[in-house]
Amino acid sequence: MRQTFRLFLALGAAFVLAAVSPRAVESTHLKIIVGVTDDTAKWMVRQDGIVGVHRDLRLMAVRVTIPWQPGQAKPTTLQQVYLQRIRRMTQLNERIVLAVYNTADQAPTTRTARKEYCAFVQGAVKRVPLIHDVEIWNEVNSPTYWPESAGPESYAKLLARCYDVLHSRPFPINVISSTASRHDPADFVFGLGDAYRSLGRSRPLFDTFGHNPYPENSAEPPSAQHPQSDLIAEGDYETLMNVLHTAFDGTAQPLPGERGVTIWYVEDGFQTVPPREKRRYYRNFGLLDEDRLGGWQAGLLWRDGTRKPSYDTFKAVIAEVRRRDTDCSKVPGAPQD
Repeated sequence: MRQTFRLFLALGAAFVLAAVSPRAVESTHLKIIVGVTDDTAKWMVRQDGIVGVHRDLRLMAVRVTIPWQPGQAKPTTLQQVYLQRIRRMTQLNERIVLAVYNTADQAPTTRTARKEYCAFVQGAVKRVPLIHDVEIWNEVNSPTYWPESAGPESYAKLLARCYDVLHSRPFPINVISSTASRHDPADFVFGLGDAYRSLGRSRPLFDTFGHNPYPENSAEPPSAQHPQSDLIAEGDYETLMNVLHTAFDGTAQPLPGERGVTIWYVEDGFQTVPPREKRRYYRNFGLLDEDRLGGWQAGLLWRDGTRKPSYDTFKAVIAEVRRRDTDCSKVPGAPQD
């Protein structure tokens, strides 16, 4: 399973969720949540230290991952330890986004596996009742995480099953889907819309449309658009919204901006090159870079725990968002009315 510290996006590298609509709106001040994907805390006996870094940044959410395999309806002993540590994070007032997934060969594509997977997720949420955000699998249009032979039809059934199971609990829950910027996400979402219609379903599939808008490369700006490619990155927001409208318009699945449904840019990152004097620390992911030099290097901290130049910039962006004075219409590449 890919192990990375990834930033959820707004402006450079961050975790973004926005309740937005492609249509003209009165205010350009969007609701944004900034956070990170960071598994560091689940590997630590004490979470206070890493949570202290999260607090210094004033993060609004932390995405933590748990692997799953067919046949699992409840956590293993090790996963119970992870969940206990995640529970501790929630007790320290961290907003946790739980992502449960594995590689394509482990994907829950049969009826039995879907029941097991959704029962597993439900059990995890019961163990950590302060979790209200759950991501169903990861990057399902990527053959790394979802078998092409199963396609959007099987994923629609998984979303439907988990949506119903998770919404049966008497607490607020946010069911999040997941697609990747590469591997033609538009075609997959069109297929998801067709599969949804074929199910004859009157309830939604998700509360939040999750997307990982990685760039073509780390040298391009977040505002870069890709009209000649099937890539849907940060700058291709209008394309993404048009795809969602085409896929779900006229169905019982609300579009982003309707009935509380949102878009989250769940995973994103722009890599940096570690200086020579720090390379000896690189041999998983968290708020730090991966320890493998060939791994993902998009953290806010170098592997030795010192801050990158991006740390303070990122912290300043979060402060701006918290002040609620971010004018998204002035961001390069923003849709123009």
